[in-house]
Amino acid sequence: MDIKCFFVVVLTFYLLGCHSYQHDAIAYQESLLQQQAPASNTLNDKSSLLTHLNDTWFEPQTISDELLFALTDEQKQIFDAFYTHPRYAHLSAPARFSEFLTTRLAKFTYHGQTYTASEAFDKMSGNCLSLAILTTALANHAQLDIRYQRVDAAPVYEKHGNILLLSTHVRTRVYGPKPEPKEGLIITREFVVIDYFPTYSDVRGEMLSENEFFAMYHRNMAAQAIIEQDYDQAYEYIKLGLTYRAEHSETYNMLAVLYNRIRQRDSAMALYHDLLEQSRSSLNAIENYASLLVQDGKEEVAQQYFIQIEGINDNNPFQWLSLAERHLRSGQLRLAEKYAKRAAQHGHYLHEPHFALAKIYAKQNKNGAARRSLERASELARKPDDEKRYLAKLDSLN
Repeated sequence: MDIKCFFVVVLTFYLLGCHSYQHDAIAYQESLLQQQAPASNTLNDKSSLLTHLNDTWFEPQTISDELLFALTDEQKQIFDAFYTHPRYAHLSAPARFSEFLTTRLAKFTYHGQTYTASEAFDKMSGNCLSLAILTTALANHAQLDIRYQRVDAAPVYEKHGNILLLSTHVRTRVYGPKPEPKEGLIITREFVVIDYFPTYSDVRGEMLSENEFFAMYHRNMAAQAIIEQDYDQAYEYIKLGLTYRAEHSETYNMLAVLYNRIRQRDSAMALYHDLLEQSRSSLNAIENYASLLVQDGKEEVAQQYFIQIEGINDNNPFQWLSLAERHLRSGQLRLAEKYAKRAAQHGHYLHEPHFALAKIYAKQNKNGAARRSLERASELARKPDDEKRYLAKLDSLN
């Protein structure tokens, strides 16, 4: 069984005014920087950035992680009855675990709400973060080790009012008991991969630590609180996230977005400035800061940061694709084309970047280039529905 666990990755806020356009992007998953260097989104000097925390703007909130992975006695009994049933005695521990998920979660309904493990078990619904939490709780109860792995996958968009969420995911590995070491032999350890809706285009990334997983959770919960305009709770989740990964640039990027939302613009700008002084910041933080500079009439300074985005060595094609789509929506066709080409370069096997290029070229009235991009997208498409869609659009162009 494969269960893919999606995590919200990017939030874009569209604040429409009489003469200005603004977007703030939040990334809170580990996949947004150089994939060949797992520590690439780690800051050089976390102490200077921690000084940007300001408790005086928020009411204290009580948030506990104690119940996150807790299961009720009844839920444990349901799992144990299946896991220890003689029918599955011939299967290894990881295989029995996978079989339970296959049977129990076959009708798991994707829903935007984040639940604890117990809630997700009862409701058999929740977002993919809920599913990852439930998987972890069950593995802990069965005394099986679990590891998390980031996977680059096609972005999933979800809109909440004036907030756009872009999702990517991680997958989990559930390991069996450690085998007894034997002299002169290399003992491998059995595991099952839990991956929800795996696709051919998924690209494996680095393994994530438990602290990184907890930091993800708190960033996601902070984002949900921002959606609900509960800024006090969002701030508390950000602070908790920093206790797990105090050096992670994306959490500070989210903090800057939060400051901007509560109209502490100067503090947001100061945080962005200090964040970008670090040599390894994120695409989202750079673009957010540059966008705010444009609103302040500092286009020349902003352009230097936009150029810096182009120089970042991020080999996740979907990150560039999301940037291309974002600029396409805002009418910035030159940047959209540039980032779509980067996506095609890093994901030469993907059809999506070529479809994005086709849309961009059509907007530019470059019908010949649009036609060639559609033809290439059709060649790379592995699903009949995608191929038919591209061929239909190609017919309309012809």
